Amino acid sequence: MRRLTILAALAAPACTTFVTPEGPPALVSARRLHAPATEGWAVHTLPGGGHPVAIRLDVDPMGLGFGNAGQGVSCGTPEEDPILVAARRRGHRRRRGCEPADMGYGSSGGAGVGGYGVGGMGTGGGGMGLGGGPRQGEDPAAGLLVDRSEVQRTLDASPWGWAVVDLPYRGGAPARFPGRADVEVAEAQDTFHEHLSTFAVDVDTAAYSLTRRALVSGALPEPSLVRPEELLNAFRYRYPTPEGLFSIAVDGARSPFREDRYFMRVGIQARAVPEAERLPVNLVFLVDTSGSMSGSDRLDLVKDTLRVALDALDERDQVAITTYAGSVALVLPPTPATEKATFQAALNGLAAAGGTGMASGLDLAYQQAEAMHRPGTRTRVVVCSDGDANLGPSTPDALLDAIEGHARRGIGLTTVGFGTGNYKDAVMETLADKGDGAYAYVDSPRQARKVFGEDLGRMVQEVAKDVKIQVALSDRAVLAWRLVGYENRRLRPEDFEDDAVDAGEVGSGHQVTALYELALAPDAKGELGRVRVRGAPADGGPVVAIEAGVDVGTVARPWRRAQADLRFAVGVVGLADVLRGSRFAEGWSLEAVRRVLAESAPEDDPDRAEVMALVLSAQTLEAGLALR
Repeated sequence: MRRLTILAALAAPACTTFVTPEGPPALVSARRLHAPATEGWAVHTLPGGGHPVAIRLDVDPMGLGFGNAGQGVSCGTPEEDPILVAARRRGHRRRRGCEPADMGYGSSGGAGVGGYGVGGMGTGGGGMGLGGGPRQGEDPAAGLLVDRSEVQRTLDASPWGWAVVDLPYRGGAPARFPGRADVEVAEAQDTFHEHLSTFAVDVDTAAYSLTRRALVSGALPEPSLVRPEELLNAFRYRYPTPEGLFSIAVDGARSPFREDRYFMRVGIQARAVPEAERLPVNLVFLVDTSGSMSGSDRLDLVKDTLRVALDALDERDQVAITTYAGSVALVLPPTPATEKATFQAALNGLAAAGGTGMASGLDLAYQQAEAMHRPGTRTRVVVCSDGDANLGPSTPDALLDAIEGHARRGIGLTTVGFGTGNYKDAVMETLADKGDGAYAYVDSPRQARKVFGEDLGRMVQEVAKDVKIQVALSDRAVLAWRLVGYENRRLRPEDFEDDAVDAGEVGSGHQVTALYELALAPDAKGELGRVRVRGAPADGGPVVAIEAGVDVGTVARPWRRAQADLRFAVGVVGLADVLRGSRFAEGWSLEAVRRVLAESAPEDDPDRAEVMALVLSAQTLEAGLALR
């Protein structure tokens, strides 16, 4: 039996919580509303009430649901009698603006399910429902089971004003996947001690859509969802057409945020395969039809998205549809993409219900992909899910090993995320990473058209694999540097020329953009550094390696002379660093970001104009927090 510890802050909603396993809780300003806590902790804000809660991650919280008492997303039997162990907080100081609150254990039944929950935590009778037990249709052993006989309740009567709840539990919540939520903002480097920056390319774009979804919904995004490299790579830039597999472009200018810093942009353009010359495509759509996928922003949007994908295919291509929930099903066997009526009928029959058995679903999808795969084609499994997965008898390591094995045999895996609430970003990112595929998130029909219409060729028509970038900086010209983002794509310098080291895949016409912040030497001149790119053609053949030199004059130019694309890229990473609370963004502001983007986001470009609107939304939310 393991232990889950919950600390529920009874503070005003304008404050949030920052806790460490060893030390006392502390308050963080409203601007840091979703600042990540020390390793091993996660900070959550309860829906509706706005009261922050810190959860100790001894286990993965995938199986937990939060809500108001009596409407919680708890699990178990709706008819279960409440078990109330209530206590009145008394005899100690509390934070200003806080009221005494009742705390107790009890059943909370919501959405047709119930079970043991924790109710009455919060101010003014607001509550929290903590769910334990299996979801409907699942094996009881797969859920979070609260042991009634061992429930313990303690109150910390310190000036911090905390209520501490210890819930011993047994069973297993869905397995936790490693992901970017575990990655901290990378440190800056002293060039004298480290002059090489080496990383695998990343063409994922999900973080931008997730950030947009949060801001449009009236909330600041969780910092772990704001990955600068994915925001950067969600947009197209004007890079030179490659004569071979890749081209390199570098430019830069003085930072608009700090006079003593410069930004350098590194852009890689991959060869584009003309549509008439692309290889036939075999796509297996693996659709999550579990109960968590019900709703217009989940399964209904999946159906609309797959219709867009079918319209982008032709007589050269094949499609299949498999589903997973409490069981798996082959909804559409391998079928020519021209049979649109058959495809449409299969989509119409999809409905959300039952548990989530991702491992079995992947097994079935790969069986279909193996049957469809043949020389001279591109074959890929496309997972459409919210990532809320129970693996059954499989472990994360076993599942990821299987995905890697299929990728080595030429069957890649792409993940496309849908939905909010219990959405599991780390799961979806990790699956795509191991499957040599991209990770996207669809939050609207417009984004569906972008991912499966405009970008489908880049998704399925791979042109290079194991692509790495290495930037070598001169310690005579550069005093210190940092690569913005790419935290979990970093490689060791010696990995660059080691072709056995797995790296990123690049599709037809893909672009990869990276931004460096530099501190230049006062007398910097001559060569600033060199940019190297290395990757293997997807169809085989010798590894391709190219490089380009960079002069100080390319980067050390005034901001007013910066190209519009560079200005936009700097504005995007400025937004990302402010939203994720990066220590390197101290002194920056959303207003400064807005001014930068205003110089580079023309109104006739809807994608770039959208970023401006998101900055304004973030400013409004920040101002609202400051007034609370």
